[in-house]
Amino acid sequence: VVSTQSTWDRFIDTVVYASARDDLQRRIEDAPEERSANPPVPQVQGIANQAPQFDVAPPPTDSPSTSTNERVIATKIVCEWDARVGGRRYRNEPVEVTWDETVLGKGSLRSCHRLIIYGPEGPTHWVGKFALDPETEEAEYYKDVVTQVTAREIAKAFNARDPPKHVQFLDCFLIRVERFGRMQLMHVEPLLPGTYVKHNNNYGHVANVDCTNSLGFVEYRHRNTPQAFSHFSYEYTKSKGVPMIVVDLQGVNDIYTDPQIHSENPDEFGQGNLGHTGIYQFFRTHKCNSICQYLGLPRNGDQLDEGGTMATRRRPSRALTAPTGSLGLSAANIQPPEYYRLTQLQLDRVKELFAQLDCQHVGWIHKAQLLPMLQRLGVKISPQQAHDMRQNIRTDRIDLHAFLCFWTGTES
Repeated sequence: VVSTQSTWDRFIDTVVYASARDDLQRRIEDAPEERSANPPVPQVQGIANQAPQFDVAPPPTDSPSTSTNERVIATKIVCEWDARVGGRRYRNEPVEVTWDETVLGKGSLRSCHRLIIYGPEGPTHWVGKFALDPETEEAEYYKDVVTQVTAREIAKAFNARDPPKHVQFLDCFLIRVERFGRMQLMHVEPLLPGTYVKHNNNYGHVANVDCTNSLGFVEYRHRNTPQAFSHFSYEYTKSKGVPMIVVDLQGVNDIYTDPQIHSENPDEFGQGNLGHTGIYQFFRTHKCNSICQYLGLPRNGDQLDEGGTMATRRRPSRALTAPTGSLGLSAANIQPPEYYRLTQLQLDRVKELFAQLDCQHVGWIHKAQLLPMLQRLGVKISPQQAHDMRQNIRTDRIDLHAFLCFWTGTES
């Protein structure tokens, strides 16, 4: 029996936040300081836990900012890899902290504050982020952590391709503290020294001029690596069966923080997940550069963006070659869906569309039918991409196995 769960679903379940949701709830219930303020709540699909309802009214929006100088005991919630369960699990631990209510910076959803954590090695400095909307559910905080953890896993796959510059996402965790008379979550990450640069946002904007905007971000032209990483994130996850894209890249050099992910499921990855619209907006403005070309990504746009970091090597491109062996759709020719990183449902759909074009029932389609086949699968092909594809095809006949390997990026 072939599992209908997608490869990416299995990847998320076993690598990102795994089977630790129940364990997190148990740990929260076992923490004495948490039981009175945070009663058990139902679990929400895809996230760690949902925000409880509080009896205390939120502070008024015009409350004056005050500095918190006293040390308080809070709960640190860390998402970590646990080999015993083969995935991620949440760990709670007490921690002594103090923070400043003075706002360092403010985005559309959160405000940033100085945070000090006191440990055995002495005080360390961090950035703590509170939601601007006092009614923000705790679930949104957990989604932000899952977003950053997911982006970090995709970055590992990007770095494994050996691009000229590697990328990194900061480790992050949550701290639950009492603030304005109620328990709140704070998103915490290391204080990153250096010039903070925003490279793109979640709606297709690309940094293309030398300026400092109203939020204090310095924007430079020709940063190829972040744009190529966003493009790679889409192609990589699409090959896993669930397309998503990592955008809103910002940080120091190529150490990024606070990304946004657009995916087909609007309930995951937080309030900035714009789904298909966000993915479309990225490719509407994205112009491929030499790193996209080096990684073998499909060309988006008719021209290559010149300038910036150049890739001196080029990964060998995968081209369609003449099919070997039987051209029929026999069991010996078609591999199980896992071989192509597809679900059984997806493989059946491809077979159905392929059979519609193979009207002579000869087991192959002509290379001229490759573009219509891709379009039926919802793949958007630019004229330049279509031209390059035709140039790389070395045979007039393409059987289903060859097409599947070509479409999913699987070695034939």
